[in-house]
Amino acid sequence: MCKHAGLLLILGKLLLLHHEHPERKQAALSSEREELEQDQGLSRSQEEWWQDCLQALRENTLVTLANISGQLDLSPLPESLCLPILDGLLHWAVCPSAEAQDPFPALGSNAVLSPQSLVLETLSKLSTRDANVDLILAAPPISRLETLYSTLLRFLRDRKSAVCREMAVVLLASLAQGHSLAARAIALQERSIGDLLGFLEDSLAAARCQQSQAGLVHEQNAPCELASVDMMRRAARALLALAEVGESRSQFTLHESRLLDISVSPAVDSLVSQVICEVLFLIARP
Repeated sequence: MCKHAGLLLILGKLLLLHHEHPERKQAALSSEREELEQDQGLSRSQEEWWQDCLQALRENTLVTLANISGQLDLSPLPESLCLPILDGLLHWAVCPSAEAQDPFPALGSNAVLSPQSLVLETLSKLSTRDANVDLILAAPPISRLETLYSTLLRFLRDRKSAVCREMAVVLLASLAQGHSLAARAIALQERSIGDLLGFLEDSLAAARCQQSQAGLVHEQNAPCELASVDMMRRAARALLALAEVGESRSQFTLHESRLLDISVSPAVDSLVSQVICEVLFLIARP
């Protein structure tokens, strides 16, 4: 499926089909408002027959892309195929609308899966290929990437959603290692270094929590959320990529004690400790 040009063309067109952000207008007079409501009522009734269908198509499109993105290599594709896909995914990733951030209506009131979370999964899977990372960083407009970085850091701060948090780590690490300009932009984001350190600290705290509960069969407390070693390594590599940016040194200096605590923690993975030591070496250089 990920190599079928026709399917990719259709998916790219469906991503943003009839998705618009109309400009807000000044409040109209009462008579004008009544006429406007009548016109909107007519247009809404004419659109109702395809609106539900469009929502289902969009949901299926995002699910399909999320499922094939792990095997999808966009680099050999012509621009007419890969650009609409990247443009649509990046738009949904930063879109401030309720349509992007609220759960899919078809899933019911208790659902948590939203277009934005599905797109986050898709982009994180795509970013495991270096060629895809280059295309993501080159997708216009470049200014949208700044919003993407802040969105990913917001997910990283959200301890309630462990899945989205880990996917944000994957994407941040891939982008930071993809180009020095991306690393610089992420490093200059407010709290970016502290948020990545917080992820590592939470993971180590969860590891210590599980170790302390080992052998306790009747433990009453909720289980600790433990990030995988791979996720911790990705977060450490992201910090290393940010540390290689000269402008970030002053920010890293503020967190030097936290870095040192992580590097000597008995619960930390040896590779994570090694990478953090490299970070400490970089920020200590004159």
